[in-house]
Amino acid sequence: MAASPDPGGGSAGADPLGAPVSGVEEGVDSSAGAISAGTGEESGTAARASAPAFKHPGVLVSRGQLDFVKAKIAAGQQPWKGDFDKARATKYGQLPYTPRPVEIMKCGNGSNPLDQGCTASREDAVAAYTQTLIWYYTGNRAYADSAIAILDAWSSTLKEIVFDPAKVKTDPGQNNGPLQAAWLAELFPRSAELLRHAGAGWPESNARRFGRMLNDVLVPKIRDGWGYQANWNLSMADGMINIGVYNDDRALFDHGVAMWRERVPYNVYLASDGRLPLRPPGYSTDEKLLSLWYGQSDFTGRSGHTQETCRDLEHSQMGLASTVYAAETAGLQGIDLYGEQQERIMASAEYLAKYINRFPSKKSIEVEGEPSMCGGRLKTRDVPVWELVYNHYARRKGKSMPETRTVRDRIRGYSGNDRDVTTVQITWEALTHGDTGRAGYP
Repeated sequence: MAASPDPGGGSAGADPLGAPVSGVEEGVDSSAGAISAGTGEESGTAARASAPAFKHPGVLVSRGQLDFVKAKIAAGQQPWKGDFDKARATKYGQLPYTPRPVEIMKCGNGSNPLDQGCTASREDAVAAYTQTLIWYYTGNRAYADSAIAILDAWSSTLKEIVFDPAKVKTDPGQNNGPLQAAWLAELFPRSAELLRHAGAGWPESNARRFGRMLNDVLVPKIRDGWGYQANWNLSMADGMINIGVYNDDRALFDHGVAMWRERVPYNVYLASDGRLPLRPPGYSTDEKLLSLWYGQSDFTGRSGHTQETCRDLEHSQMGLASTVYAAETAGLQGIDLYGEQQERIMASAEYLAKYINRFPSKKSIEVEGEPSMCGGRLKTRDVPVWELVYNHYARRKGKSMPETRTVRDRIRGYSGNDRDVTTVQITWEALTHGDTGRAGYP
């Protein structure tokens, strides 16, 4: 990432959507609750032998979904045509595009904004995905060649994301290493999966090298989770699911699914949980548990309240995004995570959307809310994460989601407007999943 001032208003290398994230709860082992699993080619051998083969392309979007959108774009229908034109007009859709790979990546947060390849990698990942989509929708091979060149540049260069948990306090310039790895694990496989399995002409040897980079550089930083900060862990789960599919690594895929199944219930409160949210390992006292939930103590009538709601609604939306992205990919592979946690996911979407609709804003703002919620102060901002959750539950399942529908309709097209919400894991939702219903979905 460049060391120039952050165009989105934050510090270069920072967690782009708000306050710095430590990732560590005081007095709690950051690896608490970690789920052991193998990675790499050897680890998945036994699991692959007894499990059905992965469906390709099958990371976030299938060929059937893309073909549905391709026809809509060709017919000039909205929102697909508008989002396509917008994607092609951004810097991510421009040719020629020059990637900026680094060998050693080091990412600080807002308190120490070291940016050694961090923004550059995310922007390059978004560019690869954007150009892959443009290629698929237009048939113009120049875009596929450009996307392939981006991925090849990173797989032949990146060797390490610096992070040592024992040195975080003395070297905070590496603090965001695990989160950066998680974002890249979410972003990079989207384009790689399509280029490899949809006829782009990517040499298989290069595709395999890219898979090794994902496994060797990213997986070690995300496989054990990081405390119980929701958006971090849900990004990690989504990333492992993606890499598992791309590398045909059933053990890693299953590990990501297991983390998702464990962490989603810890992220969303339901009245059926009791007086307080479910208690993760390491949070034996109410004091510790409520600290994890940013001080919220009254959960009466608050089904859908998320672990980060009182931090801000931006990070809460990021957690929701990774939750549904992982569920979408799992669904393409025949595992119904959407159904397993339907009540929590729908409750959190409607709960968050209610407050976002009450206080709409394209920029981060702090507003006065209910005294019993977050101390009466709520930080909010519109983030374009609503297409997939609405498409699945409303379009595919016929569920009523009025607040979600309202916010989705209001902020459609935000993706691409602001670096902050385009180069983490949230990119071009309407262009791939806007009202696609069951098209291309099992």
